[in-house]
Amino acid sequence: MSESQFDRMAKANQKLREENKRLRAAIEEVQDEWQSALYGDLENGVKWLNEAASEKFAKDYPEISSFGGVLERICHKCGEAAKEVNDAEVQD
Repeated sequence: MSESQFDRMAKANQKLREENKRLRAAIEEVQDEWQSALYGDLENGVKWLNEAASEKFAKDYPEISSFGGVLERICHKCGEAAKEVNDAEVQD
């Protein structure tokens, strides 16, 4: 018994659907890779711009830039003082 034209068309249609599904998966993979590469490069560009701006700010405003270090030292001293208080309370 030979295949009818309808059966041959149905098989061809099924093959086309499978090929379409495979191609869509390949395109999606390419898009994912492209997105990762693009975002990675954008992040590196932003990082570079932030570093360049930070260096310029530090050069143009050295007093303000060094103030961050002052705040860090104060916070560190406060943290040490709080630890000493907590340690003293534990020993009581």
